[in-house]
Amino acid sequence: MDYRPLFDKVLLEEIVTENKLDGLVLVDSKAGMKKGKVVAVGHGLAGQPMSIAVGQIILYKKDDAQDIPLDGKTYKLLLERNAWMVK
Repeated sequence: MDYRPLFDKVLLEEIVTENKLDGLVLVDSKAGMKKGKVVAVGHGLAGQPMSIAVGQIILYKKDDAQDIPLDGKTYKLLLERNAWMVK
């Protein structure tokens, strides 16, 4: 990935799932919860390094992410604090 988000932002590839039990968490796209794989992270805010790393899977609310078209593909851009869980 040639792009890097600024500050405390995380760039994701959305993982499309159906309503099913994923581990112990029911991921329900109709309820507004989404999963994504982290493809790039910013440096964090001053004095607060990022706790999310490239390659991790995160759970987030769909309304908290913005669609970002890059190189013919659509990614999601999310603030780190809006991630609910990390795997």
